[in-house]
Amino acid sequence: MDNLFDPKSTVVYKIAILTCILLVLQTIIGLFLGYPPLIFAYFAFVFATMGIVTLLLKRQKETSAKIFFLSSAYFNIFLLTPIFGYELNTHLSLIPGVGMALIFFDKEIGNRKWFFVFAGFPVWLAIEIWAKKWPVVVNISPTIQEQMGLVNIAFTMITSFFMYYVFTQRSNKQLAEIREERKHAENSVNRLTQFSYVLTHDLKSPLATISSMTDLVSNDDSLSKAEIDELLFLLNKKAQSSARLIEGITEYFKTTQKQEPQWENTESIISEILSLLTLNPNFNIKIDTLPEIFLSQIAIRQLAQNMITNAHKYNDKEIGELHIFYTEDAEYGRLCFKDNGVGMNKRQQKKAFELYTLFHKMAESQSSGMGLAIAKELVESNDGFIELSSEVGVGTQFNLCFSKKKFRFTKN
Repeated sequence: MDNLFDPKSTVVYKIAILTCILLVLQTIIGLFLGYPPLIFAYFAFVFATMGIVTLLLKRQKETSAKIFFLSSAYFNIFLLTPIFGYELNTHLSLIPGVGMALIFFDKEIGNRKWFFVFAGFPVWLAIEIWAKKWPVVVNISPTIQEQMGLVNIAFTMITSFFMYYVFTQRSNKQLAEIREERKHAENSVNRLTQFSYVLTHDLKSPLATISSMTDLVSNDDSLSKAEIDELLFLLNKKAQSSARLIEGITEYFKTTQKQEPQWENTESIISEILSLLTLNPNFNIKIDTLPEIFLSQIAIRQLAQNMITNAHKYNDKEIGELHIFYTEDAEYGRLCFKDNGVGMNKRQQKKAFELYTLFHKMAESQSSGMGLAIAKELVESNDGFIELSSEVGVGTQFNLCFSKKKFRFTKN
């Protein structure tokens, strides 16, 4: 699968585990009350089916696990009626079976969901027409049958409360998602306001300068060729600066658009980026073995390119170095970029992720000052954060930090 999948977080897994717990309790109660041996064989059969469900989930086959669970549930309802009797089995099992279909396929509106929701009705009809007329295979004394009925009622109540809990949790999660979408929309409005400011203010100044220079070149006949060349050089420089600013703004606001994450090969993407960049031949890059990362390709590509170009851009050493590696602790994984460049002082570090921040004069002619702002936006929009450590004259290290679940090492 292309998304993060935790089998233990699925509803079908939780219901399977609850079923196993109830089966164990049923077995203990059955031993105490003296249930017939065939009933214990049935308990073992159901326990085995739950084992298959959990195995399918561990292999990331959630839909198959749901279908198998519901198919076995309906089969058991039909099968158990002639074994244990119509009154004892049917009404206690059928309604939870239909309820589980609604829970399992809650977000699906295709044929699969409604097939399993309505499959309970032909099962019920078959039981009404045929199964309840079959002779009961297991002869259970009225006393034990009554006790089994009470136990089943208690367990059905437990299952019903659990389903209520699941629905409540799901509703709370959906409300949280709605709040998150609202927050994202509000942030987008704020960014659009900022975008308007950039267009009216930051672009106005260089365009006004370009306009005045072109008027000067056109109207002042006293300018020498050297002076005209100097003005044309400045015009070109201002035009390039404006182009970089527009490109930077475009890239920054692209980060506000949500992209579908998937598992990406970090090493391959970095290698591809390096093949496209023009770097100083004396700039050495060491890349350790890196895990795959669960981000959109646009996000990881933009992040890696920003980190690499920053390390190259702000390096004043005869032999530049960049080390790309991965570390982790109990909670977070870190994709690290460590260089031996000019470094930053404390004041520069505080402003590092602000828009239009340039650390050093060597970058003024080739940077929009938006790279780290873009990186910060991308990381935080994917529930991560950036760590920064730096020392002037020694170098800088950026750590792109995400939950460990967003990293994985795969076997070759």
